[in-house]
Amino acid sequence: MKQVVRSWVTLAALAVAASACGGSSEEPSDEATSGAERIEETGSMATLAEGQEAPDFPQRPIAEAGGHPHVAGLLRPRAADAPPADTRELYHALAPATVIVRSTHSMGTGVIVGPDGLILTNNHVIESAELDGFRRRVTVEFGRMGDTGSMVPDGEQRTAWVLETDPSRDLALLRVEEPPDADAPIVALAAEDPTPGETVICLGHGNVGMVWAIRRCQVQATGRLEETYARLQAVCGSEESLSQLMCRQMREHMDGRMHGLMVQSSCVLAPGDSGGPLVDGQGNLVGLNVMTIRNEQNQHSNFHVHAREIRDFLRVVPEEPAQHVPTPYLEEPLATQASDLDLDGRWDTVALRGRDRTMVRLHDLDQDTPDFPLEDLSQVLEERRFDAEVAMVSRGHDNYVWYDTDADGRLDLLLTLNRTQGVEAAHTVDAEGRARETNEGRSQPALSSARVPAPARPRFEAIFDDSHGFRDDPSPLPGLLRRGIPMDSDRDGSFDTLRGDRVFVHALAFDVDQDSLQGLRPNQIEGLLREGRFDPEVSLIRRGPFLWAFYDRDGDGELEAGLRTAAASAVVAAAVPAEGAEARALAGTLVMRADWLGESAEAWGRMLHHHVPNTWVIHEGDTAGLPDPLTHHDEPTARASYTEDGWENHVVSLESRGFTTTAVDVDRSSFRGRGRRHLSDGLEQAVSEGHFAPDFAMSGMPGATWAWYDTDLDGAWDVVLARVVDGGEMVRNAWRRGEEGFARDEALIEGRLVRPSLFERRHRRRFRALAESLFAEDEIEEAE
Repeated sequence: MKQVVRSWVTLAALAVAASACGGSSEEPSDEATSGAERIEETGSMATLAEGQEAPDFPQRPIAEAGGHPHVAGLLRPRAADAPPADTRELYHALAPATVIVRSTHSMGTGVIVGPDGLILTNNHVIESAELDGFRRRVTVEFGRMGDTGSMVPDGEQRTAWVLETDPSRDLALLRVEEPPDADAPIVALAAEDPTPGETVICLGHGNVGMVWAIRRCQVQATGRLEETYARLQAVCGSEESLSQLMCRQMREHMDGRMHGLMVQSSCVLAPGDSGGPLVDGQGNLVGLNVMTIRNEQNQHSNFHVHAREIRDFLRVVPEEPAQHVPTPYLEEPLATQASDLDLDGRWDTVALRGRDRTMVRLHDLDQDTPDFPLEDLSQVLEERRFDAEVAMVSRGHDNYVWYDTDADGRLDLLLTLNRTQGVEAAHTVDAEGRARETNEGRSQPALSSARVPAPARPRFEAIFDDSHGFRDDPSPLPGLLRRGIPMDSDRDGSFDTLRGDRVFVHALAFDVDQDSLQGLRPNQIEGLLREGRFDPEVSLIRRGPFLWAFYDRDGDGELEAGLRTAAASAVVAAAVPAEGAEARALAGTLVMRADWLGESAEAWGRMLHHHVPNTWVIHEGDTAGLPDPLTHHDEPTARASYTEDGWENHVVSLESRGFTTTAVDVDRSSFRGRGRRHLSDGLEQAVSEGHFAPDFAMSGMPGATWAWYDTDLDGAWDVVLARVVDGGEMVRNAWRRGEEGFARDEALIEGRLVRPSLFERRHRRRFRALAESLFAEDEIEEAE
């Protein structure tokens, strides 16, 4: 029995707490499934004994003619003038046809509805059934009448196989291998529907009482919850747009979780009662216990699956247990989502969530699925047009991996994983869905690129191998922007930014001149990108520790200039594409190149202010895309060096929001004579106003270090050395000032950052002495 608690105050308060009649042996746990939904299960359970093996399924006829019985053969019309039977008489007739059903993590109730141990119960009772060759099995315990006149368990655990399930109506049909008695009583289905006011009886093993507990009550109402639930009608009765939106979403949610006709009764249900019979006054089955709905005041209503749904479900009874192959192609999934995993602008991964807690991830490794709009995703999946080479399926505590080993568009190898994610079993699956066990590849890890066609292996390793990862350059407009959110980054009242987010991936595209996003509605975003009508000037993509920036430098509508940072850094480690002298010259510069946008630089700076630290952005006065060691600081803290004689006016340290500088006045020309009066305004102000004149500076950010030189002591930097840590590699760069500004100087690239030899001979010894007191020994070039 599911117990549901609802609050309709706001859409965010659409909370469902469902406690199943099938109790659980585990502590109650919260599992997010839709909005603020949580599921609580309590009770007791039992499992197959350690090492117990299920015997072969018996081949026995289930109808005299040897075919599938029609439900009409199990129906019993209600006698027109027959008075209701005495409750005690019904108990003695009904209880022996009611059983205990146990699966791995739950216990519930079942009712015998056909010959040879045919048992009806709820699907959620057997959801955690053990698998044996993809056939699902549970244990069933019958009862016997005790000397007190009540039923007691007979103590024998019998194996039952799941013949058929219907998760949407929460129904399951079982057959016991060895029923205790060929003439065991059967609860016949009522030919007529239950009606409000009718007296009914229910039976079950609720965990707040004893097993085989009987209750006499009345039918209170019948109908579909998504149509007749009272609190739903309170919302749907309003014509306000928000109420109508809530109404639609509530109905879809209810229809997805509790599909079909229901019976509401005054029978008090509890976890463990799931799957128990609800019968009329003559003992005919008119419903099946399924759930209780509670509100915030702990008021509750009790519900049963309606007889019509049961009749339809039992219309044809299978002869053999169904092979429950964990297909990744879910029927009517509760949620679907497409992703662009490698950020190339195309959908390559689809995630699905099913009604029975099944989770699926489909990976199109060779990316041969034709592009499609998000609104067509359900149809693409239904028609199986998404061509996955690998699929991962999680169903309860069971995990599986599928492979398309021959690139024919069909998943043909299925691996069953054990608790440590190793391969427990391998099956080949034919086009009809029949699984046949194989030993091929069982010795390999569950996730192995050797199982997929050669063209798909690089992307397989990038996704699943921790030693790899997506380091290929992404598209400037990755797929997650197609479901992005428009933003007003500069707070001027107009959309100027498109933002897309995934768990470890974030993207921003800036329409700096604001000619693309004006007047756009969120549902028009994907069409804008698919049709190539989005014209951003800059896009930023963060994937894990790496950041990419793409620029339209020439205003042609194409984001052709790209930069990639070092890990966890705002400093460029490589250009995209990494070709040519200009690309090499960009390593060591800052990734946020506002100076590339010309007249739009200031407008983009206002937008960036809400997304990244100010020290990540090139400022006016910065040199060649490099952060000036003095002026780039944002509200710095300044410190000076001291000796026993007081302050020495040749070393100042600055620090601000991840950017640090140690500046050295080699010729000690700062703050002499009248210049000392500037210190009265504070060291920070004196430095910012240019009263400190360093000739060397070592500055740094995460991932990068720069050494700045004024080699001719004329008050202007003329040499810059850079070192960037890019993973396990060291990227070095160097620039020298010429008549046309700074240019890359390959002759300066190799070597340590602190080089006294760059100064005139008369200053080298003094600078070396200062450097040895300030910097690590391995940073300083060896003496001549």
